[in-house]
Amino acid sequence: MFEYLMPLLFTQTHENSLLDRACYDAVRCQIVYARQNHVPWGISESAFSALDRHNVYQYRAFGVPALALKRGQEDDLVVAPYAAALALGVEPAAAMKNLRRLANLGDATLLGEYGYYEAIDYSRRTELDGAAGIIIHCYMVHHQGMSLLAYGNALHDNAMRRRFHSDPRIRATEPLLHEHIPEQILPTTGEGHEERPVRQTIATVGAAAVVQTPEISSPRIHLLSNGTCSVTVTNSGGGYLRWLDLDVTRWRADPTCDLVGAVLLHPGFGKWNDLEQHPSTREISRAPLHLEFHARQSGVSAAEWALRDDHRNCHLRRRRRGSPTSDFGEYVAQTLSTGAD
Repeated sequence: MFEYLMPLLFTQTHENSLLDRACYDAVRCQIVYARQNHVPWGISESAFSALDRHNVYQYRAFGVPALALKRGQEDDLVVAPYAAALALGVEPAAAMKNLRRLANLGDATLLGEYGYYEAIDYSRRTELDGAAGIIIHCYMVHHQGMSLLAYGNALHDNAMRRRFHSDPRIRATEPLLHEHIPEQILPTTGEGHEERPVRQTIATVGAAAVVQTPEISSPRIHLLSNGTCSVTVTNSGGGYLRWLDLDVTRWRADPTCDLVGAVLLHPGFGKWNDLEQHPSTREISRAPLHLEFHARQSGVSAAEWALRDDHRNCHLRRRRRGSPTSDFGEYVAQTLSTGAD
């Protein structure tokens, strides 16, 4: 119950506001539930009668079924006097009557030298055939502190509330405490609709653009990136790979020169020739997620696909040669340096 009532130790309440009605209804639910079980009211998180191997009382949240989000609250019944003290700011007469009842439980002595003990556990009995209710003989400072503030507010005209609201920062947000209960509430059908996350896909508009690339004065580039790893590919198949601020392959700032990148070589006329840089025919298909090359030179054809990986920081290239007897080689100029190096 302290989740409802603890803010009232500091904040003002306003009649017919949403917070005022919530606190009032929480106290009434506590009173009704306790009356049904023939015990005093004031159920909140507290210590209870279970002990660990060091004979220390265990601690957890308790509540009434009408207010709790967690099921099974009816299985345990633990009454904490500090929860009844917090209700002095909502139902002072009923809270005083309940505190007197807790102080005079017959054989049980819940009122100790330093005030009320932590709780009384009605879920267990002192003996097999004895009366229900085990006193939790301990004091918890935070519960005692909340009780003292509640007593002070009740005896001194809410002195702590007035002190709290004297701060200009609190007064600036005070209109929030005046929020009223909505006059009209839309009815619900009670039918729950399962919402599943929508799988996001990157839409590609139209088919891949196919272009012929003759020798041109400056290279044309195509960028493939997943946000961390970026690949720049030129119309001739050159380019460079960059990861964050690190150049993985060599890059030149001269716009009149093509980027080296990964070069595909094949033997011809007694030497290795660059199939991508100097083919007799070359065709490129460009798409948002990949780039496809087709080249032919001296009767030898080759195809290459440059792909982007959205989940891994890498550059994927797939190649296919036109003749199974053709030998191919590849050259990559790796640098592993920043652009300033």
